[in-house]
Amino acid sequence: MQSFTGFSPQFTSLRQLTREIDLFLIAVLRAMGAETWGRDRHLDSAAYYIPSKRACVGFHWGERFADSTGQDLVVVEKEGRPITIASLAEVVKDSQRYKDEGRLGEFINLMAQRILQSIE
Repeated sequence: MQSFTGFSPQFTSLRQLTREIDLFLIAVLRAMGAETWGRDRHLDSAAYYIPSKRACVGFHWGERFADSTGQDLVVVEKEGRPITIASLAEVVKDSQRYKDEGRLGEFINLMAQRILQSIE
């Protein structure tokens, strides 16, 4: 399987963006130490369910999440409670900055820690 190498500076297709989001999420799940996960099947998300944490982690959009005016958010949902971690724009911008500095792995670990803290 391909690994996350950062987001492309300019998205040229929805498929490319979706693939990069998926690789990002899997990298974060691995950094969290999650051993198993399953794709969360909702029309308003690109997310994974982690059975050991009883939580869903991913990008969500739509009115049912924390901020009905916000969109494209990295959200952790545990026990029906959504917790916003960051926006897609923040994740893309910050991951690019860390990548440019040669510290992309550090960024992935930082996101994993933020998500783990929100779960516990």
